[in-house]
Amino acid sequence: ENIKHYKRLIDKAETCVNDLMAEFNSVITTVTGIENRLGAVILAEIRNIHAFDNPAQLQAFAGLDSSIYQSGQIDLAGRMVKRGSPHLR
Repeated sequence: ENIKHYKRLIDKAETCVNDLMAEFNSVITTVTGIENRLGAVILAEIRNIHAFDNPAQLQAFAGLDSSIYQSGQIDLAGRMVKRGSPHLR
């Protein structure tokens, strides 16, 4: 009985997300692998795309920029940094 109840709640939540994403009409779901649920999470985390002046700012906000080590003639790109939104990373 509890499982059926939670299944109904999940179905209702998914219907709401699908309705909102259809109303929002975002191109984010045209990216391969991003369906309505993930698209809604990304859009909720970003909030206002116009708050970013350039793609590099959005990349840094999401924590997708890699660390860079420079010394003299050596330039090394490291791992992704642990800054930014963990939900977007």
